[in-house]
Amino acid sequence: MKETQDNTRAITNYIRTLRERKDYTQNYLAAKLSISQNAYSKLELGYSTLSVQRLFDIANILEIDIAELIDSGITPKKTVDNSLIPELTLLY
Repeated sequence: MKETQDNTRAITNYIRTLRERKDYTQNYLAAKLSISQNAYSKLELGYSTLSVQRLFDIANILEIDIAELIDSGITPKKTVDNSLIPELTLLY
């Protein structure tokens, strides 16, 4: 559950970053989404749940692919650097 919350937080942070880069206000995005500025603020702060449709709408407004939004929220899995295995074997 915590990982899901972390992923959602990463997505909403990325949305905010993109919005600010484009010099869009929360009022602007709220108007484009046909919601109040307060409702939009709650989405961006993670207080309200983002639906898949809302993600599509936001991606469209920000002129990015929805996959970019979703990818911003994916926590990379820890991987093993296979190049270190021979060195680790020598330690034993």
